[in-house]
Amino acid sequence: MADQITLLYVDDDEDMRRLMEAVLEIDGGFDAKICESGPQALEFLDEFEPQIMLFDVMMPEMDGPELLTAVRERGKQTPVVFITAQCDHEELQRLMDLGAVGTIKKPFNPTSLGTEIRALLGLPELTRQVD
Repeated sequence: MADQITLLYVDDDEDMRRLMEAVLEIDGGFDAKICESGPQALEFLDEFEPQIMLFDVMMPEMDGPELLTAVRERGKQTPVVFITAQCDHEELQRLMDLGAVGTIKKPFNPTSLGTEIRALLGLPELTRQVD
């Protein structure tokens, strides 16, 4: 589908990766690459130009904020959204100060995730044709 949003999702939790994959597949409006680590994501970015990137905050080896720094050091200005279970005001403000365009709270609502991502990109809601 030509009008799909290209997305990179990075999370070390296998269950979250499977959930995200299922949610985006059901939505149908995304061409997603899903990675289990920051280093793997950086490898994907050598050949994949997503329109938006979603990073888990807490990951071993390279956390979401460190991954954002590495992405920016490569000259990529792709919008980044952090997905986090830590939702106190100070943490959310810290993530926004790092340059995130938004945050999504874990556990997220699978039925509205696509809408949230589109809104963060300033895109309209996906409309489906009824046959």
